[in-house]
Amino acid sequence: MDEITNPLEERPFARELGDVLRSAVEQTRTEPPPVHSLARSLERARRLGPGRANPWLRYHRAATAAAVAAVLFLAFGLLLICWHYEPGDGSQTAGPGARHPSSPAHEDGGEDVAVFVDHGPGRARADGFAGPARAEEPFLDAARNPVSTFPLSVDATAYQDVRRALLEEKHLPAADAVRVAGLINSFTYSYPEPANVEAASLTLDLAQCPWNGAHHLARIGLRARPDAAVLGAEVQVAFNVRRVSAYRLIGYEGRQSRDSDAVGEPLGAGQAVTALYEIVPANDADEGEWLTVKMRYREPGGRLSRSLTGQAKKLTEAPADFRFAAAAAEFGLLLRDSEYRGGATYDAVRIAARESLGAAPDSRRAEFLALVDAADQLNTARKMLRKEAKAS
Repeated sequence: MDEITNPLEERPFARELGDVLRSAVEQTRTEPPPVHSLARSLERARRLGPGRANPWLRYHRAATAAAVAAVLFLAFGLLLICWHYEPGDGSQTAGPGARHPSSPAHEDGGEDVAVFVDHGPGRARADGFAGPARAEEPFLDAARNPVSTFPLSVDATAYQDVRRALLEEKHLPAADAVRVAGLINSFTYSYPEPANVEAASLTLDLAQCPWNGAHHLARIGLRARPDAAVLGAEVQVAFNVRRVSAYRLIGYEGRQSRDSDAVGEPLGAGQAVTALYEIVPANDADEGEWLTVKMRYREPGGRLSRSLTGQAKKLTEAPADFRFAAAAAEFGLLLRDSEYRGGATYDAVRIAARESLGAAPDSRRAEFLALVDAADQLNTARKMLRKEAKAS
């Protein structure tokens, strides 16, 4: 068994501080006065009155004050050591079988990966280094994980964080500051009003994935009634393993659930939510449905179900809202330098967004083009700097 060492002893400043503390304590460890002498001193001090204590009593008071000061100094030193102590490399990574609390379980048998402490979206550490981005949701084997769920809460700050970095601070945002699902949901989409007595409408689309032509992109759009909130809503997406080999929920890092008993959430009145799944088609795909979306909510009889069937459309034939959502997702993948970005480019994002703006785009959709241009220019400048640094 390896010998366990005290990590504090490996710190030079800790050893020096320890020496100082020991010296301070030693100064107070003189021989105390005999008990009977101390008793006589106290009695004499009582008779003489205030301010006329004998030397023994003055000594005892001084010694007590010094001891208290030494204890306080020792406690402060220990706190200082703990505050500055940084664990070795072995404690910064997750060992085999360990899992970060925010990391999803891997049911496909994959190994857990090393993780950094989460400092919050886009927040740098004290040394100025933002660290690697939170691990992205991987592709899941549909046969092993046939059901997926996604949260209905929308990140309202995702767009503003990216906008502030690109247009105001003039730099590319930190990878963790780019929440792709929040970026997608920062734009409005023309989902239909719920029909009849349904609490929400459900829109399903399937088209070619813009950054990987061999994959498909499925869009799930929900919109609640404008006059009443949907309480206790749960959404389950069941994939047909005969048509879907694997899938990946885009942009919900650490928030996807593979539990079929998801906890219900409220969907605000008139609120819309968009989720995108990148799909790897199965080789022997039949003509059945690709996926089935089931929504349950608290109201009596609160169930809504739709299935996605048919063949995937060409991207140019997909609805304009679909293409704009796909452009927002592709933009987010580029900003995160995602390992799943495939053949994504800023030019492709710019073209797709411009062609899907619509006849009367809102101000945010129009501004999106400025974000793409700014990111493209900053990325080009960064590449040039790296090239010059290598040349020198």
